[in-house]
Amino acid sequence: MDVKSVCSICKIEFVAPHWRHKIYCSHKCRIQWLQTLPQVKQNHLKGTLSGKNSPNWKGGTTTRVDGRKYLTINKKKIPMAHINWMKANQFYLIPNDCVIHHIDNDQSNDNPENLVLLPDSFHRALHLKLNNYNLKIRGVESGFQ
Repeated sequence: MDVKSVCSICKIEFVAPHWRHKIYCSHKCRIQWLQTLPQVKQNHLKGTLSGKNSPNWKGGTTTRVDGRKYLTINKKKIPMAHINWMKANQFYLIPNDCVIHHIDNDQSNDNPENLVLLPDSFHRALHLKLNNYNLKIRGVESGFQ
């Protein structure tokens, strides 16, 4: 079922499929309409306001609720702690069996002096001991020794 419409630019009547909801008779009229808009709106409609061109761009970093900061590169989120540690220690990659540990346990503190590279197994054991220690201080006994 086709629908008759009137072009909002050249006022010519045209026929379009009912599912298209066209308001312009041609691409030429749409471009003419786009040129009447402010430049910011034109960029938004053309899709050129994504990433660094967006007025909301924050350098590609996001902050989670727990305070951890991430940098998005090629749709992959990389913790800022990893990036800061690699820059400070002139590393290109972090070994697969290692993790970056925050010395003061503040996940939002990505200062390179607060970061240390630890083997994953040691890191898990460290946090287990820290959790048990904190439970003992609060007077809660755990089943672990």
